[in-house]
Amino acid sequence: MIKKQLLQSNEKVSLGRPTLANSKDIKTELTKIAMELVQTRGYNGFSYQDLAERLNIRKASIHYYFPAKEDLGAGLMEVGLDRVHDWHEKLRSQKLTPTEMMEAYFDYYSELSEDATKICPCGALASEWQNLPQKVQEAYTNMLNCHSEFMESVIEAGRQSGEFSSKGTAQEQAQFVLAAIMGGLQTSRAQGNPALFGLLIHQLWTMLKK
Repeated sequence: MIKKQLLQSNEKVSLGRPTLANSKDIKTELTKIAMELVQTRGYNGFSYQDLAERLNIRKASIHYYFPAKEDLGAGLMEVGLDRVHDWHEKLRSQKLTPTEMMEAYFDYYSELSEDATKICPCGALASEWQNLPQKVQEAYTNMLNCHSEFMESVIEAGRQSGEFSSKGTAQEQAQFVLAAIMGGLQTSRAQGNPALFGLLIHQLWTMLKK
């Protein structure tokens, strides 16, 4: 957490503009907390006031980084997209088998579901699709396409190696897996039962494995 005295010194600057020395730290914390709120409350479930209170800064400081909330939403997706790209490249660099890559993918979301309070950002935004600004929708689509392309490539490799079933196309299987994960996290949270997500993963393996 950013030290209180640093935040207080920032408030002395015109329009809440942070000093250069602390600019990166504030934006990092702001992005982190905003992502947490998207995953727990949804995009329309929090305001800049909520963020300002969590960081103990004025709303003007938030507007310095993200002039409008749609800029924040798109920015979160861009940060998430960079992280997903890095994660996918890390998995590929480890020379894992398709089964091992799928296990790593499932393990990540299983950890996310453990306390049954968070869902994935893609699932959170999908549930509010009609109420999202176009800028956020476009950034979301880029994120989802990244997941879809990766999942399809893993499944296709698994089909070619004989590890995965060839029922349907790789694209169809990839879309099914992603939809099941997003929906499973929401159902698990709604029922307050993390074990439900484990059952879902078991069923996904039943579909995928030969």
